Amino acid sequence: MGGKIQNKLYLLFAFLALLVALPTLISQYFVYDNYTQKKAWPIIDAQVIKTRIVGKRAILPEITYQYQVNGKTYTGKSDLQTPPFGLRNKRDITARAILREHPVGSTLKIAYQPQNPAISTTGLHLPWNFYMKISFALTLVIVALYLLLQYFRKAV
Repeated sequence: MGGKIQNKLYLLFAFLALLVALPTLISQYFVYDNYTQKKAWPIIDAQVIKTRIVGKRAILPEITYQYQVNGKTYTGKSDLQTPPFGLRNKRDITARAILREHPVGSTLKIAYQPQNPAISTTGLHLPWNFYMKISFALTLVIVALYLLLQYFRKAV
């Protein structure tokens, strides 16, 4: 009797693992696809025109920049993909260090969408949490496959 319950638990946990893993993998596919599209955008230098620290709990640097495309000036904002977690003091120190690296008047590499130059990004690399989410989801898939193997092995 205990074997049947254990066997059903394997199936239940495998299903739950897949229920979490598959949407995560799908969402990260779209993150990767979005990144590869942006990677094809033209990259130019933008000038930093304003810097400040924003947020009370998730303290982040905010850099406002200006750039020109075909003689027209555009403005964008970025936190330079700074992770919004950790101790409050550490986030504040990190934000201030980033703003020191990018003072007003300095230049910053940005990419802009060719069809609509008003859309720009400083995110020229995959986000910091992309690989973490992919690793987590793949681990869940491996666990689910192992549990399914156990389920079918015991069911026979």
